[in-house]
Amino acid sequence: MTNPLHPFDAPDLQPLRNSFEYDQLEAEMKDAFMAVFNKYIRPAERQANLIGMPHLGDSDLIERTLKDYGLSIVKRDATRTAFLLKAARARNPRRGMIFLRQYLQSVWPGVWKVEPLWHPIATADVYPEQRSARTRIDITPAVQAVYDASSEDGLPLVYRTDWQGRMQLYTKPRTNLFLNSTADTGSAGKGKWALGGNATRIGNVVGPDASNNAVAYSCQALGGCYVTHTLSLTQGKTYTFSVWARIGSGTPNAGKLLNVNNTYSLNVVGSGLSSQWQRFSMTFTATAAGSYGAAVPIYLATDYGVGTGIQLFGAQIENDGVVTSLIPTTTAPVTATDYTMNADGMATFADGVTPKTPLTYFRTGRIRVTLPVSSDNGLGLIEIAKAFRSVLAARLMIELQLSTIFENIGAETHGLAIAGAAKGVMPFMAIGTLKK
Repeated sequence: MTNPLHPFDAPDLQPLRNSFEYDQLEAEMKDAFMAVFNKYIRPAERQANLIGMPHLGDSDLIERTLKDYGLSIVKRDATRTAFLLKAARARNPRRGMIFLRQYLQSVWPGVWKVEPLWHPIATADVYPEQRSARTRIDITPAVQAVYDASSEDGLPLVYRTDWQGRMQLYTKPRTNLFLNSTADTGSAGKGKWALGGNATRIGNVVGPDASNNAVAYSCQALGGCYVTHTLSLTQGKTYTFSVWARIGSGTPNAGKLLNVNNTYSLNVVGSGLSSQWQRFSMTFTATAAGSYGAAVPIYLATDYGVGTGIQLFGAQIENDGVVTSLIPTTTAPVTATDYTMNADGMATFADGVTPKTPLTYFRTGRIRVTLPVSSDNGLGLIEIAKAFRSVLAARLMIELQLSTIFENIGAETHGLAIAGAAKGVMPFMAIGTLKK
């Protein structure tokens, strides 16, 4: 790419240099004048010449102009400072987080973090004690609330990690229509699972939850080796069908792992199943006229190789197109609500183990800025805080956090208060100059 900018030399007193010299004395006087002018007058002339476009000037002109804008300077190279000047002139007086990010990038490129701070609505009476960056809240080691950083008032997505993996929890009721979802076929009449043609039960196998038995059977011939189930589905509705499956023995041929009424199926080739439990699912809409009623056949694992041992567990049929965590059922469909929230945003979880937790937050007027200790290049904590004060809108308060490996140290117990609505946080209590 061609650079359209061409460098040029600074102005020179060439006309004077080319003028007539009467004698040696006049020549020496011209040389003396030009030397004095270039050394003592030229720098001021350059600044005066560029006063209307100071970002093109030297560091002194740029910094003096920034100070005129009320912006404290943390000295870096002239290129970054010139960028900061252009940003200040373009956005003044609209100063806030946008300008703060530009300031940080120009002074500490690539090592800063800016986080708006939020506070739970349910505990507003203790504000600001429970403020946080509200990106992720670990409710328990297994349950987390994850917030969208770009959302101003959105609720989080709540996840639980267990034997099923990381599954989202919902405030909307969920229903498993599949009966006896974690029951073995057992003897005749136990549950609603039934062995189809060419299938032989091969004993009890513990399912992936390490508690309930899975359906275990062996294929004796091709062309209909399956377990089956009947269910009433509503035409026009969308359902999601899922099941855990694995190979107990043998090598399966291509087959249909899930099959609804011979109309909707999920084909899983031999390599699709392994000796490890996996969850398979498909979404379908019951649209075929006359195909749905009180006895819709549900086939699990049909047409696999002779001698292949198939193990199935936790079948689930639910409305809509989302695969959710397993809802165990027996002889009737079961509806579950993972958690509920009251008007103050306090969540109550149905498992009886996860504690009540505030999930709805309001955005405060505080911002936390995090910098590594090594990024300050010897600047004192108070000097850094002074530099930030002038780049923020009056309604904002800054919490400056200089961290090493102690990223989440609490401002309440290890803070250093600074005048002008700023607070410095360090992994140790100290006042003075920070050094590497």
